[in-house]
Amino acid sequence: SALKEDQFSGSESQCPNLHLQKFYEACDYTDPPNISESAKRLRLFKYSLTGRAKDWLDTIPPNTINTWQELEVKFLERYFPIHKYLERRQDITSFEQGDSETLYDAWERFKLSLKKCPKHGIDSHAQMQHFTQGLRPQTRMFLDASAGGSLKNKNENEARELVENMSQNEYRVQNDRGAKKKGGMLELDTQTALLAQSTL
Repeated sequence: SALKEDQFSGSESQCPNLHLQKFYEACDYTDPPNISESAKRLRLFKYSLTGRAKDWLDTIPPNTINTWQELEVKFLERYFPIHKYLERRQDITSFEQGDSETLYDAWERFKLSLKKCPKHGIDSHAQMQHFTQGLRPQTRMFLDASAGGSLKNKNENEARELVENMSQNEYRVQNDRGAKKKGGMLELDTQTALLAQSTL
């Protein structure tokens, strides 16, 4: 089942917020008759856990959790405590593009940071400021030129749309180049093979 494909074990490398999002998606595919969404989640959540996380759930005394909201709060208290929340929020507010990171990869990583901390409390305008301020100067100049002068002259929706479009274009161009390079390598290998045959 979809619930068991991506089980949460409680390891440091797993994100509890991403797990909850995947769990909600999996629950959308199950429709037990005459049961509320909250009751369905409460009943199915244990199947999305494994290892230490399942042990944690099993050690909660019976009848102490009666609603999905209560279980969700307990789960996040256990696996997304305040220090993790602050770390994830800082990933957003102090975002920096890596030295060899493309605009596409930086943008995807930034959006994932937002998903990992859904209650970050940072409005759209501030999100775009944090992202663009963390870009390398040449990437920022590229976006400013694409914006017709300065990205700062765009509202947050226009800026987000421009970044999304530019990153997708960059991704497509890189994939096209990769395909051409591979084709070129194959052609070179064929020419080398023909040359080798003719010299024999």
